[in-house]
Amino acid sequence: MKNNIIIAGVPRAGKSTISHILSKRYGYQHVSMDSIIAGFEKCFPETGVSTYQGLSSMETLRVISGKMAPFIRAMLDSAEYDEFEPGMVLDMYQLLPEDFDKYLRGANCEIFYFITSDVTAEERFAIQKKYDTPKDYTFYKSDEELKEGAQYIVEQSLLIKEQCEKFGLKYYETARNREEVFEQFFSDLQKLKEDKIIYRKAELRDCHKLAELKGQVWKTTYRGIYTDEALDNYDVEKNTQIFEQICNNPDIELYLAESENEPVGLMTCGKPYKPIEGFFQEIGLLYIHKNFQRKGIGKNLIQLAKEQVRKKGFDRFVISVNRQNENAIAFYKKMGGIEIAEDQNQKRFCFSV
Repeated sequence: MKNNIIIAGVPRAGKSTISHILSKRYGYQHVSMDSIIAGFEKCFPETGVSTYQGLSSMETLRVISGKMAPFIRAMLDSAEYDEFEPGMVLDMYQLLPEDFDKYLRGANCEIFYFITSDVTAEERFAIQKKYDTPKDYTFYKSDEELKEGAQYIVEQSLLIKEQCEKFGLKYYETARNREEVFEQFFSDLQKLKEDKIIYRKAELRDCHKLAELKGQVWKTTYRGIYTDEALDNYDVEKNTQIFEQICNNPDIELYLAESENEPVGLMTCGKPYKPIEGFFQEIGLLYIHKNFQRKGIGKNLIQLAKEQVRKKGFDRFVISVNRQNENAIAFYKKMGGIEIAEDQNQKRFCFSV
């Protein structure tokens, strides 16, 4: 499961309640995006992020969603919360599934929508009147305002439901049996948290996906280290052939870490690609998808390498790393690697088994 969660959907559908429970039960940092949007309205009106533009509620939703989605992507890509497990729970109204798919698909977050599309506007109004308390901002609105709001909440719920189904995103209907729906959500979340990572030897059929994974890791890890031209022109087909050659090499094992039948990490372990004095085994490649880092996958792959090297009768292996890849260097040191050499391009670490 990814490190951050977005709880999105229409007003008064349970988003804040769910977010508070996630914060209290699991330790997520609760971020109210409605408060951030209010800050944009007051301090940066020129951005157009405002609920007071003279537009219809549906048009306002579309405008703010289109502007806030790339903003949230920038927040997530900053990785400020990635050092914490879990990270943030973002509680947000104005984020349509179509904008999640356009701007946030592939980011380090899960998303769940809470809506009320299975009731009429009149039923929605009656439910709100029944459950509103003085703590709710809607408690102080007139019946006329609430009836108008109920109409657009149902309309927006129907739109979100349609888009969730189109883009394959999870949504929950909370107009009826809210507590049971909340229980179902937390049950689903627990299953997602228990998602198992499978480690196995790669086969020829895996090589294309492994080449794609390597390209994804390169573009997030080596931007600013390698040239943009080299990264942007990464050749998936050429690298597929390289992985196929590794698969067919009896002196090297190629392993992958898999989540939901998709590779999220890979490692090669075996005879050094180029002779290294004093070493007969190396980890040649070790790549973990950005969204699955800090989840123990790298640690488990190194442990797997130690077991394989030991079985072959050797007592150590070596890993080489780009000297500018500070995160990898810190990780290898944490895992017990001893720095034994350095040149203008690489550092080299020795691991005892």
